[in-house]
Amino acid sequence: MDDYEGRQVVERERLIEQTERTMLGELRSLASRFAAPPECTVLAGDDGAATLIDHARAAGVDLMAMAIHARGAVGQAVRGSVTRAVIRSGVAPVLVAHRED
Repeated sequence: MDDYEGRQVVERERLIEQTERTMLGELRSLASRFAAPPECTVLAGDDGAATLIDHARAAGVDLMAMAIHARGAVGQAVRGSVTRAVIRSGVAPVLVAHRED
């Protein structure tokens, strides 16, 4: 791995950690409103769907909440959909929130 690739890896890890701190803070704030707060976990992996499905199976997840982006039919067909793969896995019920870009 050359120096440039090494810097990219370090930057990617820094961004993941920063996003984890930010998102967990926001999720904990929202979860505090419920009698039984949900568990919030940040995962990272090359295959998003497989990472989520494996974690859900191992943790015995009761419900997964995921957001989808409005990319249009072509974007969904070309890129595939992590959310769709998780739903099709049947590992747990999935609450889907639609997000406009």
